Amino acid sequence: MVIVMVLIVAGYFGIRLMISSPRQRNEYANIQLATNFVNALLRTSTDCKATVGELFSDCASFEDIHCDGKSSCEKAEEVSREILASTLREWDKGYSFIVETAGRERVIDQNMPCDENAMPGVFPLSTRSGKSLVVKLVVCD
Repeated sequence: MVIVMVLIVAGYFGIRLMISSPRQRNEYANIQLATNFVNALLRTSTDCKATVGELFSDCASFEDIHCDGKSSCEKAEEVSREILASTLREWDKGYSFIVETAGRERVIDQNMPCDENAMPGVFPLSTRSGKSLVVKLVVCD
């Protein structure tokens, strides 16, 4: 019975994906790209012996990490911009990369602003200070 239900659900989503409009498929692909990109970016190691995610988390907390004479904030933004430039910008994709701390948004990098209805890939991160930290990437064509 469980196998039949799984097949029915898989078939439903497969058919739904096939009959959805090219615009809907493109929006879905952009959301998936944004989500996977941010996930990979935050796990990327740096020469600071910390990941980009750890640098952003430290930036929102106490800024204990310093690397190459830069604060964790500066280093996280620098690495993020370099990776965005060599990927999404190179592929001529529109995007907005945003970090939100305690309700305040800061645009880290942007290439051809996206429609305000575009859905972002969103990643909440924990901080040692208890502040909220959310990393967002909106990708569009």
